[in-house]
Amino acid sequence: MAGEQDKKQPMQQTKEYSVNEFIGGLDFDTAYLKVGNNNLVDSLNIRLVDEDGQGLIVTNIKGNEKRFELTSGFIPLGYCEYNGVAFIFSHNPISTMGEIGTFPSPCSAFEGCYIDTTDPECSAEERFTKGFTERYSPLKNFVGSVSPITATNADRISFRHQGFAFDCEHQIEAFARIDYDKTVNLYFTDNNNPIRKVNCGFDIEGRCMPRFYGNSSFPNEIALFSNTCSRPIITLGSFGNSGELMAGNWIFYFKYTTEDLNSTDWMGESSMVQISPDDAATAGAQTDGASGEQLTTRSVTLLLSNIDVNFKYIEVGFVYFYEGVWQSGNIDKLYGVDSGGTASIEINGTEDRIPMDVSELFAQKQSYDVAKTICQFENRLFAANLRANELFDESMPRLAKEIMPKFNSSRTLPDQPFTLGMGIMPGAANAGEYKDPALAYNGVGYFRGETYAFAVVYVFSDGKESQAFPVRGIDDWGGAGTYANATGGPFQENEDGIYRFPNAIVDAPYIAGQVNLMGIQFNVGNFLSEYALCPWMQQNVCGMYFTRAKRNENLEFQGVAIPTITPSEGEPSCSFKDQKKRLRGSNSIPMFQNITPFWAEIECSLSKKKPFWLLGSTDMVSSWDNSRYGIYGIDHFIKHDMGGGNRSIMPIGTSTWTTADSSGFCYNRYLYEQSGIAPEPIPTFFPKNCYHIEGWDSVTNNGFQSMYSQGKDPIGDSWYYAYSDSTVGKMRWMHQKNLAFGTTDFYGIDNCSTQNFSSKIVNVYRTNPDPAAGFTITNLYQPSNEEYYKIGDFNDLTAPTSALIGNIIHFRGDCFLQRYYMKQLFNSGKKSPDSEEDGIDCNKCEGDSNYADITAKRKYGFGLMFSVVTENSVNSAMRQVDAEMNYFPEYGLVNPADFAIRDYEKESRALNYGYNETESVKSYVGYDDAIPFVNKEFPTRIIYSRPNDPNSFGDAYTIVDPAAFKDFDYRLGHINKILDFNSRLMSIQDTGVNYHLVNERAMLSQPDSGSLLLGAGNVLDKKAHPITDMLGSQHQWSICKSDNALYGVDYNKRKIWRIQAGQKGGLDTISDSANARRWITEVCNQYGDISDRSATLADNPICQEGILTAFDKRNNEIIFTFLFNPGGKIVTGPCDETTDPAVSKTLVFNEWMGRFTSERSYKPNFYMTISEDFYSINPALITPIIPNVSVSNFQTDFYLHDVGIDSSGNDNYLKFYGVNSEFFITFVINQAAELAKVFDNIMIASNGEAFKSIEYLTEDQVSLHSPFVDPTKPYINPSFRENYWKLPVSRATSIQSTANNIYSINSRMRGKYMVIKLVGDSQKMQYVKSVITGLRNSKS
Repeated sequence: MAGEQDKKQPMQQTKEYSVNEFIGGLDFDTAYLKVGNNNLVDSLNIRLVDEDGQGLIVTNIKGNEKRFELTSGFIPLGYCEYNGVAFIFSHNPISTMGEIGTFPSPCSAFEGCYIDTTDPECSAEERFTKGFTERYSPLKNFVGSVSPITATNADRISFRHQGFAFDCEHQIEAFARIDYDKTVNLYFTDNNNPIRKVNCGFDIEGRCMPRFYGNSSFPNEIALFSNTCSRPIITLGSFGNSGELMAGNWIFYFKYTTEDLNSTDWMGESSMVQISPDDAATAGAQTDGASGEQLTTRSVTLLLSNIDVNFKYIEVGFVYFYEGVWQSGNIDKLYGVDSGGTASIEINGTEDRIPMDVSELFAQKQSYDVAKTICQFENRLFAANLRANELFDESMPRLAKEIMPKFNSSRTLPDQPFTLGMGIMPGAANAGEYKDPALAYNGVGYFRGETYAFAVVYVFSDGKESQAFPVRGIDDWGGAGTYANATGGPFQENEDGIYRFPNAIVDAPYIAGQVNLMGIQFNVGNFLSEYALCPWMQQNVCGMYFTRAKRNENLEFQGVAIPTITPSEGEPSCSFKDQKKRLRGSNSIPMFQNITPFWAEIECSLSKKKPFWLLGSTDMVSSWDNSRYGIYGIDHFIKHDMGGGNRSIMPIGTSTWTTADSSGFCYNRYLYEQSGIAPEPIPTFFPKNCYHIEGWDSVTNNGFQSMYSQGKDPIGDSWYYAYSDSTVGKMRWMHQKNLAFGTTDFYGIDNCSTQNFSSKIVNVYRTNPDPAAGFTITNLYQPSNEEYYKIGDFNDLTAPTSALIGNIIHFRGDCFLQRYYMKQLFNSGKKSPDSEEDGIDCNKCEGDSNYADITAKRKYGFGLMFSVVTENSVNSAMRQVDAEMNYFPEYGLVNPADFAIRDYEKESRALNYGYNETESVKSYVGYDDAIPFVNKEFPTRIIYSRPNDPNSFGDAYTIVDPAAFKDFDYRLGHINKILDFNSRLMSIQDTGVNYHLVNERAMLSQPDSGSLLLGAGNVLDKKAHPITDMLGSQHQWSICKSDNALYGVDYNKRKIWRIQAGQKGGLDTISDSANARRWITEVCNQYGDISDRSATLADNPICQEGILTAFDKRNNEIIFTFLFNPGGKIVTGPCDETTDPAVSKTLVFNEWMGRFTSERSYKPNFYMTISEDFYSINPALITPIIPNVSVSNFQTDFYLHDVGIDSSGNDNYLKFYGVNSEFFITFVINQAAELAKVFDNIMIASNGEAFKSIEYLTEDQVSLHSPFVDPTKPYINPSFRENYWKLPVSRATSIQSTANNIYSINSRMRGKYMVIKLVGDSQKMQYVKSVITGLRNSKS
């Protein structure tokens, strides 16, 4: 025990002296008989200092003095300090206003931003008001209702707003960082609101800077992960011809960005922007598609409205679809926002691009953005103990089910067969099809008779977006859905948002001269009525989007059925004059019995000396096959092989045709153009076996064949070949044979002898869609497993009207309803125009205007074209040509049939599949009502931002990547504090203290050599490195960092601990090692001697309950204040309460001594350090209003500590918050502790200031010497001589109630030990260096 070596041997009869010097600090734990004479056993308001070379002395402490006050009615909740300025966060519990202010404050806060001078020599820089003043002021960077974008320095008012949503139950942790313009960014969290960031609006010299906030900045712009409810509305503007956008479909995404590059989520989304090499406005119907990644000369301008003007810039991202894949990126450019909330953004493809993973489009700002604790370390922001501020209320799915989808096919476009030079923009003289990029942008419809899943995505007031909530659904197959009942009615109503459009018979997609685009409309009348009655929705939901899932296809394709023909079995009727014909069976007429679709029977003719059968004569070499048909559809043709199998065929109607059959010397052509349709009376379904027939291929499939070679003896793959034999005596012979011909891909169906499908538009279904046959639409989707895509613009619910939202017809489906042309049959010899063919001298064709481009011999031309309007999943209008394939109208001839006889060019299926894309890559997960919603809490998670470049314009602290987090051992409880200490990231949990490796390189051993290599580590090591798993802290505000150590209080285990920088051995429990175990146990046990959760102490010091630790840098002291709500009930055991108030306490630990030194009489609930200045608030002014909030005009005064002479020149020791206090030291004289002693007199080495009183205590006696100088008792009055107060020990003034007490009042003080309490109350400096006690052996 300290001081034992100084104790003397048992006394003789002579007088002895005991010296107490107090250099050992406080010892609360050692018994009086054992405590050292260098220790105090109690003290108040003292400090051990080295004064003028005298060594350590005890001195009364200097008082404090008011320096400033907060705005009237405000209480502080937190602060941070930067460069000698404190940034204080405060709250008015009456008005619920929040405020951020400074002390000291820039002069500009009081004098304005500019010096009033007319000196022409004064530069603009010199006109700025600079410097700071010792006054408090709210930040002057607020402009109220003025737009922060257009604000000027003249608009500045105090930064005070209810939108901060502060309250005293949630104190604020904050830090500051200098920004690119020498202003200061403040980052703060309160474990209740999202992490937030505010710029102070002045630079480090105090000059005003144009960094503003307004009413509209709340709540989203000040959020660290900034978002907004105001979604931009995007419309297609115009196209230019000086760009380099690549061919295909583009979706552009938009997000807001602040001046310091704090960006929101990607929240605006265009529809598909279709880019082709041609200017559709001039190329018209000959607008052509192009291969993926092919550069064009096109640019596009998009028009944005409804922009949040609190953000200065717009960023643009993109996804480019081509050839079935996509690229994504971010355009490296900021686009300005005008004051009216609009922007015109031109994208030309020459901009610099930043690669961007498509997952970034999905990523929302961290959903777990509510943090208990934050810090900065190695240029990153770290946050811990996170909670997702995700919102959910049962009204969200319930109200969604009040929205009722209904088809709308009122949008019509003119349709007519194409002609050369025809435009493609909608109008009476033009064709409406999807070569028009405006129609592709907002006119891609929905398939009739097909089923889709629809949902709404809510937008919350904080800018985040919800999952997708299904609307009501119905099977509207018959087009008469009424939503008459809740579920399961005659129209198969459902609550999963599954909706089937009416079939194509009850709602025709095409009538003569017109196509009817199918859109979707949403009846929101009931929804809006319920919304108006739901305060939660009105408070938290500001808008919504309508979305759909990707179609679960039942319709395979829609096409036209064409009858089939087969070679004639009988003798050909073609004339051989008198020659004998070799008939089939003698291998002279080799005819295959396979079939091919054609609108007419194949004819033969020998006129004009053409030794080939022709298309156009009256002689027949074929016959009808009434049991089989070929179905041609552009989806089937371009997608190519659909496999075939059992299908259900539903005829829609019989087409009427405009035909154009013509022939010339060298050609024969057919044209069938659909000019109308006669609908079927009712839907009828025919189960059929379907066979995919590959186009231009002689391979047969179930009797169907698509290509035949030119007739030639003796081969057997031609359609027809015959020759005449020579007669007797004559050498004559004649050939008759077919030219090669082929057809494009088709679906062959058989067993049709009882149905007439000829010229009918038919739907080919995978499954019979007839409700009467048991088709159930709800089997097609499971909403919780679906991904939903936006189909329209943002719908604002802050001022909703049924007309505004419900009248919108939404498109962005997946159905291209349009006319296309197809070369169904042609000469498939695939010869070039300059080639020759057997037996024809086609030089004679030069006179035919249709062959004006042919100057050489070529084969005879024939073919058949058809044109039809169908619903398709491919945008065939954007096909393209290649070396051997072409299509009409790209071909450019006046008559479509001319393309039919261009026998060296097949029908083109070359299509950049990017033109088919209609869905975004950004999707929303469907709501699952089987999974209960829970607030997501991550009490041991740490997230980290991207590294911030101090020289960068942007703020990387605002960017936390989705994977930038680690979860740590929950066994040690919640993380209550993270901080930077000793060049390491530290975390303090309920029962553990850890350090974390950040950006450290791991040491890896080399197996073969044993040498060590450096390997790159992760940003945050996945393993926490425990300093201890035995102690931690449950109280965030009890954890404090000094220049040399980290301190904390474990309330549950009644321990105070510290970790010293560079200390080996880890954590030191200073409440044990520095002999304060009894003190902290007794203090904590006031609140109940149970230390489990039944006696949890709150962590809200500002609300008068919690543990508050602070660092007084000037005196190198750690102040621990234990606060107990004086009006609260104290828990003494499980379910037990008492109204006896617990007493708040403050204890000081001196870092230089490594010892506790004194209690303090003040117990404030807020401390603040600015450089070396230590402040606290007057708790007496706050106590009456917390937590009852009953006074509105109270004042929060900040007092500067360690003020010995106040501003009026008066001594100010022991004066706290304007009230005089006292100090005392208590120590023990226990020399020769085993012997009883008589205590005669004491000498106090001091400076001559009189004390207030002295108390003496032995085992049985008490003596009070008060007042210190008593004129009525001169015999015991002290005298000050030779720097000592000298006085006798006063006799007993009372007797303790101890057993066998033999002492009486006025007896000398006797015992094995004596405790002395020396009390002073001087407002001047008063010190005690030592106390010498005269004593002798007791003979009693």
